[in-house]
Amino acid sequence: MRQLLLSFLAVIALTSLMVAAGNDASRVKSLTGKVLCNCGCDEILSECSHTDCKAKASLKQEIASAVQSGRMDDLILSDMEKKYGTSILVVPSFRGFNRLLWVVPIAFGVIAGAIVVWRRWLGAAEAQRR
Repeated sequence: MRQLLLSFLAVIALTSLMVAAGNDASRVKSLTGKVLCNCGCDEILSECSHTDCKAKASLKQEIASAVQSGRMDDLILSDMEKKYGTSILVVPSFRGFNRLLWVVPIAFGVIAGAIVVWRRWLGAAEAQRR
């Protein structure tokens, strides 16, 4: 009975290690899709098409090391942004001056929609007067 229990615990431990390793690989793949390659190609790191790109390998290794050390994804991306600048991220972060990159297009859309509705309302009011 004790042997069976130890075997069961060993299987559970090995399974959880395999799942954790697979989870790390998926996290690395996800993070490399959120970072641009800094070799000058302006491609997403996970899709960089240069066969002899030295930047791609070093950036992927840096991300993999951070994932293996247990760092959270947001912290890894924040560290990459601090080290390489805001242009390294595919989607800019929502803080500081980058907020304008998010707010301005939405504001223009709302203003344009309001203008369209206002002009239609004026046109309908003008048609009712006639």
